[in-house]
Amino acid sequence: MSTESPLLQAQCALEIIPNDDWSVQNWWDNSNNQIAFSRGNLGFVAINRESNNMNVRLATGLPAGTYCDELSGGKTSGYCNGRAITVDGDGTAQISLSSMDAIAIHHQSMTTDTPNDGDEDWQRTVVFIKAQTQSGQDMFVRGGLDHNAASQRGLQCDQNPILCQIPIRHLNLRNQTTAPWKSGDTYLDWQATEPDQSIHAQGTALDWTTNIWPANWGEKKTYDLHGFGESGLNQWGTTLLET
Repeated sequence: MSTESPLLQAQCALEIIPNDDWSVQNWWDNSNNQIAFSRGNLGFVAINRESNNMNVRLATGLPAGTYCDELSGGKTSGYCNGRAITVDGDGTAQISLSSMDAIAIHHQSMTTDTPNDGDEDWQRTVVFIKAQTQSGQDMFVRGGLDHNAASQRGLQCDQNPILCQIPIRHLNLRNQTTAPWKSGDTYLDWQATEPDQSIHAQGTALDWTTNIWPANWGEKKTYDLHGFGESGLNQWGTTLLET
């Protein structure tokens, strides 16, 4: 069993990159213990060695596509065994890491079923659930392709669950309560948690909203500023991108 730190693991994961471009580019840090950098246009690493979560959009130097994180399982037969990182058309990616975590991707870890058109293949999607809730109650949604329907199409999701998962990216990370549960949540699926998602999550987290914030509730919270609270829709929901 490896006892290497995330930093050493990230360095090892990049050893498979060809040596025609070893220059360090797109360096980023938060002036503390969160860092990221690319190796030209061939690889990208992000490391969070802090007690706080890391949620930031960064330049990766890589072409648009979905890449399999080497540190959480890499790629097998064109599919990710662990986390998937999506690089948009401008070469940036939303990096969400929990405490003491890291990711490493490279040009050979792109999934075979990923389009190269970046955001053109992502669709803004809002999932709403209307229900009576209690104060302090948290809600999650699970979904994807039904396993029985998948089997009729020749897909054996019981053996390979990723075939029934829907890749997603969360757009709302302003809610301080749900943001930690969204970190590592890269699929809409039938499982309670993904390998790199918080163990306290029970699926894809939803954010509470209301059309009216009564004065007796105290300081008004709004979706635009806080990621929950008053908005034009009196629903629970989660805003995400799916492909």
